[in-house]
Amino acid sequence: MSETQPIGRQALKRLTKKTIEDAYREAGCYTETKSAGAVTYVAVRLSEDNPYTIANIYGSRTGAASIWVKQAVWGTLVDEGHVKQGDRVVIDVESYKRGMSWSIEVHDNVDPIITTLVEKTMEQGQHVEENRLKREAEKEAKAEAARERAERVGENRRNPFDPESLD
Repeated sequence: MSETQPIGRQALKRLTKKTIEDAYREAGCYTETKSAGAVTYVAVRLSEDNPYTIANIYGSRTGAASIWVKQAVWGTLVDEGHVKQGDRVVIDVESYKRGMSWSIEVHDNVDPIITTLVEKTMEQGQHVEENRLKREAEKEAKAEAARERAERVGENRRNPFDPESLD
């Protein structure tokens, strides 16, 4: 398609969703197409083995696409002035129970919010991943301490069938 020919609305929507997904992949994220009833969407995670979804890519009725983000990402976007009231459609999607709080409209495949959303969702995801790894390390350290404690207690226990341990 040449630059002089206008792109159709449906083609723009497909192109925008693909552009967003490619931006996440180029940043090193893992994307997976999922469905919720009749709606298909793309879930974005930091890696394939990471259980934490950092964003979801959906279609949009009013714009070309939408990216669903968590509350922490939304707060950062507002605090840093990346999204202003009236700038784009933002919908509360927390009631859908998909782990996301806000749907942010993307106008087209060259919308500058795409880069910002990729960056901010990855920052938040890495923060959560660091905390998850820290909790796992603490859990493993506690389990190791419990094993050592059980071993020490076991050494001091008497054997009812060994007369020498009963003395």
